[in-house]
Amino acid sequence: MVEGGKGTLRRELGVLDGAGIVISSMVGSGIFTAAASAAGGLTSPGQLLLVWIVGGVYSLVGAWCFAELGGMMPRAGGEYVYLRAAYGPFVGYLSGWTSFICGFGGFIAFLAVSAAKYFRVIWSGYDPDGMLVSLGPVDLTQGRLVAIGIVIVATLFHCRNLRIGIGFQNLLTALKVLAMVVFVAAGFAFGKMAPGNLDGITDFRFPSWQVFGAALVGVLYSYSGWHSAAYLTGELRDPGRTLLRSLLLGTGITVVLYLAMNLVYIGSLSLPEMAKQEDIARAAGEAMLGPTAGTIAGAAFGLLILSSVGAAVMTGPRIYYAMAEDRVFPRAVAGVLNRHGIPQRAIIAQAIVSIILILTGTFIQLFYWTTVGVTIFSLLAILAVPILRRKDPTAARPVRVRGLWIIVAFFIAITVYFGVANSISFPLTTLYGIGFIAAGTPFYLIERIRARSGSA
Repeated sequence: MVEGGKGTLRRELGVLDGAGIVISSMVGSGIFTAAASAAGGLTSPGQLLLVWIVGGVYSLVGAWCFAELGGMMPRAGGEYVYLRAAYGPFVGYLSGWTSFICGFGGFIAFLAVSAAKYFRVIWSGYDPDGMLVSLGPVDLTQGRLVAIGIVIVATLFHCRNLRIGIGFQNLLTALKVLAMVVFVAAGFAFGKMAPGNLDGITDFRFPSWQVFGAALVGVLYSYSGWHSAAYLTGELRDPGRTLLRSLLLGTGITVVLYLAMNLVYIGSLSLPEMAKQEDIARAAGEAMLGPTAGTIAGAAFGLLILSSVGAAVMTGPRIYYAMAEDRVFPRAVAGVLNRHGIPQRAIIAQAIVSIILILTGTFIQLFYWTTVGVTIFSLLAILAVPILRRKDPTAARPVRVRGLWIIVAFFIAITVYFGVANSISFPLTTLYGIGFIAAGTPFYLIERIRARSGSA
């Protein structure tokens, strides 16, 4: 396999590799920051745990459905592949278009900028907002420069070969899990817990639908990434079994870690105090163990967002590679593998998009605009399970979801509820997001014309 050749992806990844990608993708900034928003309006710690449990079950059943789809279609690309098979190339393309610009391009930019902000905790002379140079509409600050450096380093690691990239990723994931376990253990063993905060820990009474919906927005954001191993199906050994184990193991570990982290938050901060925190992990560490511990916890969890950057850098390009194979994405950009079987050009193209979004600051708007759209694509992928069973009942299915219609009904209910709650809270954001997704239509038509004409 030589540079510039089409080649094929290499099946070198096992269960732990796939589970590590899931954990890295899920455990990003959400549990350390956005988790605070889930506490707003809730009246008991039990209600908070209920929302996180519902989010965890939602993620686990979604992962189970993706395992059936991935076993049936064991190629790279994840939901793009499933949506294309169930609904046709246009819907699949819109999913890939959203992933390229925002789902991964914008998400990488968001994570890199978030990680860059934490450097001020360990470097006194660093100011993320400090201006370096202004070039017309683009302001290059210290934080943006560091964020760009983070994207470049992660890109270089994942452009080499699969073993180097996944080894780097597994190391960061192990450090992230270890940091969370130490944080939880230290909190329960040495932390100053406020006994009154634990009152109502078994009060699971359902709050109002509006309050529950608002809490669910932050929770599902924190759980996003449960399907990430599906993008690497083309590189999993024995994908029929490996994908299921990777998704369930990675998602299950994350659910347990999230519930444990929330117990520490609940023990150290009251619900009103939690709702006010922009950096809840640091605030909880400071309340339990003092200012120094809070600073260390904030810095450690901020730096470990780097593993989420690496996971997104690794998984996203597999979508564009699959699209290029289907001739709906430029082959010269994404349809070429390097001599190690890595879609290097797709990784670089994604990095360029992320860097542009970092420099312009538009990733924040894009990220929020497409939140509902990305959720809709996930729902369509779950609905693809019964659709494809009907369209192709004889296809090999190493994994088969039991009680499918119960699972699908639950997923539809939570997704629609989340979408409605988010749309009510941010109506213009939802409309912009739908408009952004629809804006991919002319690009799809251009690619179809180019494919028919045989142009490069």
